[in-house]
Amino acid sequence: MGPQIGSDQANWTEMGGRPSVPVVRTLLVGISPIFGDIVRRAVARRVTLDIVDEVETCAIAIQRQQLVTPELILVSLHCEELDRDFGPALLKRFPSAKVIVFSSDKRHAYFYQMRPVRIALIDLSPDALIKVICR
Repeated sequence: MGPQIGSDQANWTEMGGRPSVPVVRTLLVGISPIFGDIVRRAVARRVTLDIVDEVETCAIAIQRQQLVTPELILVSLHCEELDRDFGPALLKRFPSAKVIVFSSDKRHAYFYQMRPVRIALIDLSPDALIKVICR
């Protein structure tokens, strides 16, 4: 089974004998209409991007965080911008979202996601606890 993406109410419901594609609430940041359309069409067989907001900058996206709850954020960088300046900042404000940052030339993309970690603590010695706490 692959990763689960999309809102609960729209995921994989039966329609006409065939499963529908999941719907993912998506925020576009600095994405041109043409590039946004290319991305939507590229993923349409597997997922529907429900565009909940479109903004020009990450700063505006962060200001609007109370108004939108995206599951996915797509960001287009401009020349001289770095993905590491935007991906972590957006995750801090939208921790449940997945973030994809596209380079300015659209040849590269970078994926960010918060990941909860679960580790079974078999050794409960003080040293083992310290190691986990300081990790």
